[in-house]
Amino acid sequence: MATGLDIPPALLDRHATLLAEELAAGACLLLDKPSGPTSFAMVALLRRLSGVRKVGHAGTLDPFASGLLILLAGPATRWQDRLMGQDKRYHITLRLGCESDSHDRTGQPATPGGGSLPGRAQVEAALAAFRGEGLQVPPMHSAIQIGGKRLYQLARKGLSVERAPRPVVARSLELTGWAPPLVELELHCGKGYYVRSLARDLGRLLGCGAWVEELRRTAIGDHLVERAWRPEELRQRLRPQGSGMEAMRED
Repeated sequence: MATGLDIPPALLDRHATLLAEELAAGACLLLDKPSGPTSFAMVALLRRLSGVRKVGHAGTLDPFASGLLILLAGPATRWQDRLMGQDKRYHITLRLGCESDSHDRTGQPATPGGGSLPGRAQVEAALAAFRGEGLQVPPMHSAIQIGGKRLYQLARKGLSVERAPRPVVARSLELTGWAPPLVELELHCGKGYYVRSLARDLGRLLGCGAWVEELRRTAIGDHLVERAWRPEELRQRLRPQGSGMEAMRED
């Protein structure tokens, strides 16, 4: 007997006809999230514009990050786990010589290691340690639950708890831009990989500290951000059920 997971839901990229009826019937919508709003704000925006109440996403992006976010509407929400398990690709800008409690530019600055900034050859050599399979300690500013509490809830109270390393894989990790203290990386990784943990660990290995300055998700599985809708395009194509700008401001 066929189940709801046997037949993939309709895929609505920016070349598709976008109708609220298709979303209500069950569809995956590719969205290019801008830097600033939360992933939940994008979910709320689609709910408001389409009138479809059951909307989720297949993998959050931090507010400061941009790029591909897959929104799931109606019965397509049952595909959430399957889509979240797909590989992801990121374009990353790191700032060397800096550290923060969240390992990105939005966190509380901390005292870095104090070492001088490395040269390009040193960074290239250090990246080799992070390619392939390995173990990674998740950041405190993450949604992982320990003892019934989200880690980010504890981090906001200034608390830190022991986190067990988790297996991750970086299928490719390349240095693509060099303008110290900023460096650019391209990452292809498996499920559960934290880019902010990569920044933390790479900075410590180099002895100078590092945080994520900019982060853009460029692909999830075979889905590319180039084929994703922008929020302003959704407003133009869908009849609003309320104020889209209000949804953008929701946390």
